[in-house]
Amino acid sequence: MNLLRFRVIIDIEDDVFRDILIDRTSSLEDLHRGILAAFDFGEGEMASFFQSDEDWGRGREVPLMDMGTDDQGNPYPSMRTTAIEDLTSAANDRMVYVYDFLRMWCFYVEVIGVENGESPEFPLLAQEFG
Repeated sequence: MNLLRFRVIIDIEDDVFRDILIDRTSSLEDLHRGILAAFDFGEGEMASFFQSDEDWGRGREVPLMDMGTDDQGNPYPSMRTTAIEDLTSAANDRMVYVYDFLRMWCFYVEVIGVENGESPEFPLLAQEFG
């Protein structure tokens, strides 16, 4: 299996990050749940992933919620229907993850490694700091 090792850094003054190992074919919803578990956040708030560039600019958005279909009947992407590899799959690829739109928790998510191995059942917390 091709696994991605993500470094997830929360945007606060202290240095706090988690490394999460997950199969590249898993959904963004799986990564969302892995991030929440790694940082001890509860579920129940709105969230989105944004494809990002090297300056952490926000590009294409993939929300947690299903937003229905466009005028032609094509479904909008959601975390449940979008694989991680659809937004990022190579070392140094980046995403911005925003959780709880009232408090605006912002996380910087970067692929720091591509590994071969057996896919964990749930996103695996590989390292934590802070």
